[in-house]
Amino acid sequence: MWRVIGQADIRWDHPWERIKGVVRSVFGQRRMIEHIYAGQMHTLILVGFILLFIGTTLVAIERDIGQGVLGHQPTWFFHGTFYIVFSFILDAAGVMVIVGCLMALYRRFVEKP
Repeated sequence: MWRVIGQADIRWDHPWERIKGVVRSVFGQRRMIEHIYAGQMHTLILVGFILLFIGTTLVAIERDIGQGVLGHQPTWFFHGTFYIVFSFILDAAGVMVIVGCLMALYRRFVEKP
């Protein structure tokens, strides 16, 4: 029995099951569903930052690749309806992050779990 205790775990045995578990745990927020307030708080922050990351990536593609490398005008695809929807989604994502952070501050300093 004492020989088993100090041996390392095999962590490369089922890679696809482990990847599915990580995706389910990280993006599905599986453990946060049990605690409703904490789950909502973490989901707001996670989804908000993911949307802000995607929006920042699109702006970088438009500015750096579209304008810098290909020589397109600065408003290559950020105009019209696309820009209005894009701007609204990023504004909503920013509000989601702020609300999630305010919820975290409330939970930390007022509720004191």
